[in-house]
Amino acid sequence: MYDHEEGNGKNLVKKLLPRILKAAFKSIIAFVLIYLIPSLLLQDDFLPAEYKLSMNIFAVIIILFIVIVELTSGTIFQYIFSFLRVIVLIVFFICTLGRGSITVTIEMLYIAVDLSIILAMLIFVELLGLAKTVLGAVHFLSQKNEKHFNS
Repeated sequence: MYDHEEGNGKNLVKKLLPRILKAAFKSIIAFVLIYLIPSLLLQDDFLPAEYKLSMNIFAVIIILFIVIVELTSGTIFQYIFSFLRVIVLIVFFICTLGRGSITVTIEMLYIAVDLSIILAMLIFVELLGLAKTVLGAVHFLSQKNEKHFNS
């Protein structure tokens, strides 16, 4: 009986290790691209403090969902978390950009920028991702259903 349990443990490690390594690799790449490079290129006083925080939160959201989606790949949970990622990002963009305009005060200079078109494009791209996720989930479930009926 012990050998059977040990075999299951080895199979679990063989199954999870590639997912863990892939999640770690993708999250490191995302960290470098989304957080490290912009932090090195932008001076400390380039962005106002509230937008620096938003940039950090964005990086955390992306990296967290990369890890979760990779660890759940091959299951329906992959699509559930992908769907949740899209919803979280849409809410994040709306909360961060408000109505699509941002205001920055630099010393005595007050700057207002209308980003409503960019906000609309971000939401549209996320909605395309949502459609892709739903179609992927439908395909996944149809494949599972087909295997169930064929066996």
